[in-house]
Amino acid sequence: MTLRVLGRSIAILVLTACSGAAGSGLLAGGDAGSREADSPSGPDATAGRDSGAASSSSSGSSSGSVSASSSGSSSGSSSGSSSGSSSGSGSGSSSGSSSGSSSGSGGGSCDWGAGPTDDGNGELTCYWFSQGTTPAGGGYKTACGYIGTESGSPSGGSCGQTSFTDSVTNIANPIYFAAYKDDDAQHPMNCGLCAEISYGGHTLTATIVDDCATCDDTGHLDLSMSAADALGLTQATGDPHSGVTWRSVSCPVTGNIVVSYNLDGGGNPVPGQIYFQNVVFPVTGATSGGHPATFSYGFWDFGMNVSGQSVTLTDATGDTVTGTIPGGNSSGSLGVQFPDVCP
Repeated sequence: MTLRVLGRSIAILVLTACSGAAGSGLLAGGDAGSREADSPSGPDATAGRDSGAASSSSSGSSSGSVSASSSGSSSGSSSGSSSGSSSGSGSGSSSGSSSGSSSGSGGGSCDWGAGPTDDGNGELTCYWFSQGTTPAGGGYKTACGYIGTESGSPSGGSCGQTSFTDSVTNIANPIYFAAYKDDDAQHPMNCGLCAEISYGGHTLTATIVDDCATCDDTGHLDLSMSAADALGLTQATGDPHSGVTWRSVSCPVTGNIVVSYNLDGGGNPVPGQIYFQNVVFPVTGATSGGHPATFSYGFWDFGMNVSGQSVTLTDATGDTVTGTIPGGNSSGSLGVQFPDVCP
């Protein structure tokens, strides 16, 4: 069986963003080979993602505590590593130390039975950023707001290439990631989801960082080149590999949740539009000052400036944590992490 590498396309989105009002976006374009749904950013940005600088890094001063917990046991193995720092998608910097109670830093990979899964009927393909993911200040920005880089030069249209490496910040293993089908571009469940994938006698854990808008079924994962290579997907262009088993697990991340701002067309942070990354489980709710945020194409839009404010996040298992967003509209640590306990 051979492997089909589907192309990536660019759609144009325009977001009108202003302090105190939630932005709105229009999605246009896309072809039959489109591999992701795009997320809006600021004025004059293309492909629904920011076109500004993508290289800032910060640690941020933050505090918070775990405000809920769940019971159960954690089992399984973890793969990869993460620094838990913000890089690329935020603007500005902050310094200081993180304080507060942090729980569940991600040593597990427990089996999250309520998450997406496919028992032997899944499909795998592969993709790489320079096929069409939107450039962002020397890197690439995915539909979930993760910033990636590509080193080396891809050639042809096959998986199994070792001449280049794509890498993403703020996930468990920076080279093991994937795009996954989501029928609703504003659905928060899959950004940051970890999938434990088994194929051909190999198993690895990859983080969902992108939306695979034209994957032909809900069991289809579009892998990074490194993940595809580790699973033995080395054949030339053709049909997807089938007979794949994968399940949702807790992400084996290290450190705390990372706050990363959406950027406007000039590379400036849009107040109140935030990606929450480096998470044990996907974020499904965010509230600050009693005001719930709206999930919009990868980021959480609070409709107001929440810099330096307390925020409560809910994950896909129902657990909540409360932390403090770094001041100065700067990216950085939230100071807390979700418990690594599957229900």
